[in-house]
Amino acid sequence: MKKNNWLKLNRSILNSSVFDNPKLLKVWIWCLCKASHKERDQVVGSQVQHLLEGQFIFGRKVASTELKMPESTVYRYILQLKSLGNVSIKANNKYSVITIENWRFYQQNGRKNEQHFEQQMNNKWTTNEQQMDTNKNVKNVEKVKNVSSSLKRREEIRKKSEKVLEEMKDEN
Repeated sequence: MKKNNWLKLNRSILNSSVFDNPKLLKVWIWCLCKASHKERDQVVGSQVQHLLEGQFIFGRKVASTELKMPESTVYRYILQLKSLGNVSIKANNKYSVITIENWRFYQQNGRKNEQHFEQQMNNKWTTNEQQMDTNKNVKNVEKVKNVSSSLKRREEIRKKSEKVLEEMKDEN
């Protein structure tokens, strides 16, 4: 299996208008699979087309064959994806370059995402631990203050008691 031979599919797709139409969903997933995962040059006929991440060469005939749909249907669904903001299209008289919008955001290198997720979790844990430690420290300081004031109060009572006892002795 090739190293970058996979793509990510966000669960939010379940709530999208693309998901509601099985053929549109099929075309969308096909687009995601066709998109380049890294910058590269692709030869098309006698021309070299530079592709960025998330771009691919689109031709109705090839798409029709791969998707097992009529050319007009495929093109109609591609235009629908464009109107939904999922793709943008740069066309010439031979082929089109389709760009998956927000490709980098959704299809970042897995390691970068893992690092980002790990960093977020570490930040949350650190924040939570600091908050708990702070709360514990505040509680401990309050306890110390309470104990300290209790001890002072006890000492005051003890002194008063001794004083009263002394006075009572003196009276007798």
